[in-house]
Amino acid sequence: MNLARYAKRASSVEIRRWLAENCGHKGYRPSLPGKPTEPTAVSPMINVHSEPSLDFIRAQSEGPVYRSIVERARSMLDATVCRVLVAEGGQFVLRANGSSASTDTQRPLPLTDNFLREVYSRGTPCVIDDLTDVRSAAVTAASAADSEPLRSLLMIPSDTIGLFIAADERTDHFSEAETERVVQLLTFAEHALDRIHSQARQNARGESLEEIIGTYAHDLRSPLQVAMGNLSIAQDSGEDLHLEKVTGALDRMDELLGDMARLATTGKHVDDLQEVELERIAEKAWTSVPTEDATLRVEDSLQIYADESRLRQLLENLFHNAVDHSYGDVCVRLGMLDSGFYVEDDGPGIPVEDREEVFEWQTSSSENHSGMGLRIVKSIVDAHGWEIDIHESVDGGTRFEIIT
Repeated sequence: MNLARYAKRASSVEIRRWLAENCGHKGYRPSLPGKPTEPTAVSPMINVHSEPSLDFIRAQSEGPVYRSIVERARSMLDATVCRVLVAEGGQFVLRANGSSASTDTQRPLPLTDNFLREVYSRGTPCVIDDLTDVRSAAVTAASAADSEPLRSLLMIPSDTIGLFIAADERTDHFSEAETERVVQLLTFAEHALDRIHSQARQNARGESLEEIIGTYAHDLRSPLQVAMGNLSIAQDSGEDLHLEKVTGALDRMDELLGDMARLATTGKHVDDLQEVELERIAEKAWTSVPTEDATLRVEDSLQIYADESRLRQLLENLFHNAVDHSYGDVCVRLGMLDSGFYVEDDGPGIPVEDREEVFEWQTSSSENHSGMGLRIVKSIVDAHGWEIDIHESVDGGTRFEIIT
């Protein structure tokens, strides 16, 4: 929850009623020891120039924020134990720990999971003055190792932070004013975590855009080579056929640039799936790759649901990989699987020990290849929700199997 507005959420009476109903008390009792607090509006006890708030302003990751929470709160409250728990997979996991003595860092909190979940879901700060007066629905039996059991309890839930818990061996230890100060501290921490999360998203988007730019800079090279090669032949021979190939290559470059702009704004997932003929897409992809003496053999044709442009991009990179890593007249074959299709060649193949690494950025055994091609293939496969495996072909080359 947003702590600055927590008083507008679930009534503190609900927590008291839960304790009454689950801890052996009949009906609602205003005097029940587990009484949540409802602090008034935040008072200016901590300002933006104070040391705690400066800690949060300087923090560049979550860890320092959580550590500062427990350290500052324990100092404010003079509490035996201060901790922050986060909800993960239906359980509460320790995120930060602050204790008055080193022996208390592993000290278990005598609280049931049901009670933790109840307080967290209600979204209301809760104070229990004496845990010995609250029965088993909220409190577990004290450990035999506890010479002095924990008696007072303060719990403050936050959607951003998790569940803040302070406990002390003295009864009636946490006042309403102290609770206000901790709420204010956690509000500063919430702002810090929101800033850190926002920055992380921006960084991730920046890395994603960098990857997209690298991908298309790589894939534009193939049609550019085709265009330059055919333009040179056309200039020497004067045959219009080669100019038509130049036009086709330039059209493909324009299409790739459009895809890059679309991917940068919509992300890596594929939404526009259409039924396409694999053979037709493969033949178009083959014309965009400088294939030299290589040949393409389509063993089977099938219809699949895919983003046509990105499927073509996938095939272009597989074809380019086969030609680039082979010598002379390599033969590339494309055929149907029970659930998907394969692309294989009769080139030198990929050693078994290297097959896991070829989908990483900048992994290549060729001096003339950037190593990005197969990583691009993997990203397109992932975007479609497909799978890809590498095997040895019947001729000892490489066989890529795409499971759709």
